[in-house]
Amino acid sequence: QLYRSLFTCGLALRLAIALPLTSGSKASDSGEFPDATGFGERIVLALNSRDQVELLRHFDSEAFADLVIRSFDASKGYAQYPELRNSISQSVGTRLELIMSQVQYRRGVARLIKSDRKQEDWDGVVRVDYFDSEQNDTGFDYLFFELGDDLKADNWLIASSLDGAAEQTRHMMMLSRPDTSAFGIEDGAREAAEALRSFASFAASGNYSAAVGQLDALPAPAQQTRVWVSFRLVAAQQLGEEAYRSALERVKDQLVGDAIGGIFLLDSFVQKKEYRRVIEIVEAFEARFVEDGNTARLKCLAAREIGVLDEARAHCLRAVDLEPSTRSAWSALSLVANESRDVALAIRVFSGMETHLGQVIYPERFSDDSEFEWLSESEEFRQWVDARARTSR
Repeated sequence: QLYRSLFTCGLALRLAIALPLTSGSKASDSGEFPDATGFGERIVLALNSRDQVELLRHFDSEAFADLVIRSFDASKGYAQYPELRNSISQSVGTRLELIMSQVQYRRGVARLIKSDRKQEDWDGVVRVDYFDSEQNDTGFDYLFFELGDDLKADNWLIASSLDGAAEQTRHMMMLSRPDTSAFGIEDGAREAAEALRSFASFAASGNYSAAVGQLDALPAPAQQTRVWVSFRLVAAQQLGEEAYRSALERVKDQLVGDAIGGIFLLDSFVQKKEYRRVIEIVEAFEARFVEDGNTARLKCLAAREIGVLDEARAHCLRAVDLEPSTRSAWSALSLVANESRDVALAIRVFSGMETHLGQVIYPERFSDDSEFEWLSESEEFRQWVDARARTSR
């Protein structure tokens, strides 16, 4: 699978992780922003060392709670209860524990992609690459952070979540009322409120089939809202692959134009072999969030599947330029070199893997491999092999 994450599985309806709301604490009076590089590096270190306590230390749980509460109209009365603020604040630790458990379960390796504190932008971006027991790639995810003036995260976004921490927390609180306004329904819509109440009850008890039924009972306009799509996908995900793919197909029109929503469709488009759509989704993600070696590699692989090898070559070269120490980027470039019979590119791949990955290449073995017969017969390649031999003496 080109893209699939387990961050939202299981506890997602109760431990939601979501899209950012503006906290109001990012901009300093002087217009200058403290260096955020250290924050990103510490998050990466905490994730890779599986240190839950250290990870929590870099999140401002009280600022997060204030952010959630401020998103409500004061007339609804939510901000009047200190117990609510305390409960939201305490939930941050549980959310981070969920993140850490998934990173550990999927053998995740975190990498700092960006750490640059600017107004109207994400302050930190961390990618987590996942591997199996044989160190084969099994997926990835992105964590985006928004920092307060104390250089602690007061909000965050995980790419595999359609909605984010503050926003979805507000939605979960809304279900306890329930408040139907986020679904485009008046608060007094009795039948809709009852359906939402039943949805929350069924989801909390793990009866996701019944929970989906309650969502589907809401009026058609409500099913066009982002919060409905978010709840519908997470609930369907608990019902298995077929139900999840069916839900994706149902809501694809709402997701396809969204930089985060489109990510949910990547795997579906790969299954359908709609690789140009894959490239479009990745480019939308890059434009909204970040370009890195991973996004360039995804475009390379998609272009290769289309058969546009020149485009694939450009994307893969960009990937190894951005992240020369990432094995998957070099592996993708090697596929392009082999399929295009590009001797110079193959030599660049071998040299790069030795230099940046510490991998030992044995070119004399290629003559025994039918897949690389074209390479071993190349005069340019033989000259490179001879030059290596003379250098190693």
